Amino acid sequence: MRSSLDQEMIAIVQVSWEDITPDSRLAASMLAMNLCADDRNIASLFEEDRIKMSRDVMQAVSCIVAGLDQPETLVPYLGSLGQLLRRHGLHESGQQTFATALFLTLGQLLGPRYGPVEHNAWAIAYSFVVRIMIAESRPLSSG
Repeated sequence: MRSSLDQEMIAIVQVSWEDITPDSRLAASMLAMNLCADDRNIASLFEEDRIKMSRDVMQAVSCIVAGLDQPETLVPYLGSLGQLLRRHGLHESGQQTFATALFLTLGQLLGPRYGPVEHNAWAIAYSFVVRIMIAESRPLSSG
């Protein structure tokens, strides 16, 4: 298995995401359910308006997936997203919760089309995205 995000990995992620977007309402609902199942901090964000928050999460993932091959636009977006998550009290520890929920949702929706190759591509892409999001959202140190 490869460990770096290359064009082939990006294509695998983008194609598999396109496969679930026709059922985006179902995907949003399942992702929200999987996200809220094990993390009270994340669940509390969904309490006010679960449908809107689910759509927002799906839109964010869609933007990220579409931008994987355009880092010049993706990096600033990830920085902003990371800052937003920090303001809501979600730090690096919540990233594993999201990864678990995302991979579970992909498996549920794609079934046999989400095998080891697809999982590996998503895991590499997710790691890439999280590293950028964390680095770009950290406050600049003064001194």
